[in-house]
Amino acid sequence: MKLKNLKTLNLSLFFALSFMATGCSTNRTHEFEIKSAISSFPPTQLTAVEYAYDEMIKGGISPEFAKKVESQYLKDKKKSELRDQIVQLNVLGFLSPGDYSKHFSVSAVKHIKKFLKKYRNALSKAENDFHVPKEIIASLLWVETKHGKTMGNFQLPLVYFSLLQSNHPEVAKNTLTELNFRKPSSNSSASKLSYTELQEKVILRLNNKSKWALAEIKTLEDISIKQKAAGKNIKSILNIRSSFAGAFGCSQFIPSSYEKFAASSTHRSPNLFDIKDCIYSVGNFLNKSGWDSENPKAQSDALFEYNRIRDYGDVIQKLADAAKKS
Repeated sequence: MKLKNLKTLNLSLFFALSFMATGCSTNRTHEFEIKSAISSFPPTQLTAVEYAYDEMIKGGISPEFAKKVESQYLKDKKKSELRDQIVQLNVLGFLSPGDYSKHFSVSAVKHIKKFLKKYRNALSKAENDFHVPKEIIASLLWVETKHGKTMGNFQLPLVYFSLLQSNHPEVAKNTLTELNFRKPSSNSSASKLSYTELQEKVILRLNNKSKWALAEIKTLEDISIKQKAAGKNIKSILNIRSSFAGAFGCSQFIPSSYEKFAASSTHRSPNLFDIKDCIYSVGNFLNKSGWDSENPKAQSDALFEYNRIRDYGDVIQKLADAAKKS
C-alpha cells in the first residue's frame, strides 16, 4: 500500500474511532441522565398495569368501571407495544408539530362546498342558534376527520389506560430512551432546547398526561352512569374508536369536551358519530369558547380552544373563506 493511502486510511480510522468514542460517551451520559430522571418519579413495586388500576381507584373511579377499562386494555395482544406508541405520540409530539396548512387544497374546498349543500339545513340551524358561520363548521369538520371518514382506530379505553401509565417508571424510561432517537424539527420551539431541558419537558408531560388521562376516565364513567340511567348499554362507550389522543367521533371530542359541549338539534342524547349532531356540537363549542363574528381575535381564540395550534385556526379560516366564494 502506498504511503499516501496509508496516511489517509490512518486518518479515517482516527476520526471514526474518535466519533465512536464521542458517541459512546454521549450515550453513556444520556443513560445516566435517564436513570437520574427515573428516580424523580414516585417509586412503586406495582407493574404498570397494576399501577394504572390503583390510580383509578385512588382517583375515585368505581372498581366496577375501573375493571372494565382495564379489561379492555388487557384484551389487546399488542397492548404493551400500543401503550408505548400512544404515550410517545402524545408526550413527544411537541418535537415535530403538525403542519395544518397541508389541509388546504382545491380538492378540500370542493368537498367542503358539497358538504355545505348536502347538510345545509343542519348547518343553517347551527349557524342561527350559535352564531358561528356554517363555512367555519364545515371546514373544521373537514380538517378534523374529512367529514367523518378518518375518525381514528384506537380503542378509547386503551388510549386512556395507556396514558394513565405514562409516569410509571417502566413506561417513563421507555419514553425517555426514545427521546434519544428524536430530533426536534426546525419549526418546533423545542429545537432551541438543550437535551436536559428537553428531558425536563418530557418528564413534566409524562406526569401531566397521566393526571389528564385519569380525569378523562372519570368523565367517561360519569357519562356511562348517565347513559345507564337513560337505559342505554354502556358497552357502547367502552367500544368507541378514537384517535391516539383519545378524541372520538366526527368532531373529535375528548370525554370532557363531550360532557361540556356535545349537543343535538333533537331531544335525544348527542351522538358524535352522527354528522348532524357533530355540526351542532361544533357550533356549540365555538360559541361557548367566545366566537364573535365581529371580532377576528375572538374567532382565532375560539378555534385555538378547539386545537391549541395557531396554524389549525388559520387553515380553517382560509378554507371557510374559499368555500364562501362561488
